[in-house]
Amino acid sequence: MREKICPISGPGKLSASERERKAKEIIAASGADTVEYFNKVVRSNHGVTFREQAIIWLNQMKHRKRRPVAPSTLATWESCLNNWLNPNIGDMPLDSIKNLVLKSIGTTMVAGGIGSLGDPGLHKRGENGCRVGCR
Repeated sequence: MREKICPISGPGKLSASERERKAKEIIAASGADTVEYFNKVVRSNHGVTFREQAIIWLNQMKHRKRRPVAPSTLATWESCLNNWLNPNIGDMPLDSIKNLVLKSIGTTMVAGGIGSLGDPGLHKRGENGCRVGCR
């Protein structure tokens, strides 16, 4: 809700310092400068989650015209998202996913049989030489 501080001219006009003081009083009376308000509105509004961004990204990869991605690659990516990433970090806001979180998910994936920490592709080779990935 907007509240008028004072007229900008004529009777009742306040000086700049008086307008600033009155503006601060209005903000304080509304509670908009409290820690509770900050935690409720500002901190809770982290933006997009990993899951939401993954959907957007995967959709862009499926429909890009330049250097299209192979259907098998898309299937592998989607499987990794569905089986590993989204269950572990899908509901986290993107701005809270830092190095420690990624190390943790990497360790979880290795423990689940997806590659090794030394393998940059996070894939192992099966007995017949085929890649064993997220599927």
